[in-house]
Amino acid sequence: MAFMPQGCIKVPGLNQRITDPDLTKSFEFYNKLPEILEVFKRPQLSKIVLNKFCGLIRELGLDGHVGVHESHSHGTLADNHVMIGEDFEKPLCRRIQQVPLSKVANMDLSNIYGRLFALDDDGLFHPYEYQRGTIPENIQELVSKLIPRYIHLVKTHNLGSTISLEILSKTFSQPMSEIVWQSEVTLWESKRVMQRNLTRSTGFIASHEGYACSSNWVGTEKGHAEVIPDPGSKLPDLYELENQLVLEGSLRPREPPGQRHLKSLL
Repeated sequence: MAFMPQGCIKVPGLNQRITDPDLTKSFEFYNKLPEILEVFKRPQLSKIVLNKFCGLIRELGLDGHVGVHESHSHGTLADNHVMIGEDFEKPLCRRIQQVPLSKVANMDLSNIYGRLFALDDDGLFHPYEYQRGTIPENIQELVSKLIPRYIHLVKTHNLGSTISLEILSKTFSQPMSEIVWQSEVTLWESKRVMQRNLTRSTGFIASHEGYACSSNWVGTEKGHAEVIPDPGSKLPDLYELENQLVLEGSLRPREPPGQRHLKSLL
């Protein structure tokens, strides 16, 4: 099977400017993805598949830049909303919130890019989740070398939208775990997240051993609201959110800097 030439592949949020129709399509695409509890009941992505995708990433020298993700949702988005994430260093986390398309229209779209991409029902590569920030500098190389071969692998293994391509964050250098809190998805250092009775590896990166887990979902059998509630105008600030998760027993408190330094000396 011949790969499509670079000029044939234009991907919104990757090498093409995001438009209003693109955002609407992302809203529709997200709502077609299986909810995480449905994904949890399936077998994990096979080692063969993960080794092929991560091997391709490593072959092209893109390890550390892109990974693969098991596509899933955390419920149905409210009408005309899209998921947009933002990374923070103190505390180290990511907040992924649903944002009304009317509000996105007033944002600087040059400071938003696609983070998770999958093949839609039409066989086109499209983002279903976005990220605040600047698109990585190596993006043209990514598009020209990786995307055609990535799509070829997806079609060869009949994976459809089961697997996604993830643009990795430079903020995180260790495994992260998802905690769903009200209307948003949050990611924290896995070592801080209290383990629940359900956990699922959902993100994978290339490694010398083939692949390694980069992110997990941690939750319970309750799942999430059928429709993710509209967050409204009042959202807790980052420290309020962190404190709330600690109080409800989902997150361990941060270690004081002195305690971390002491451990490193032992």
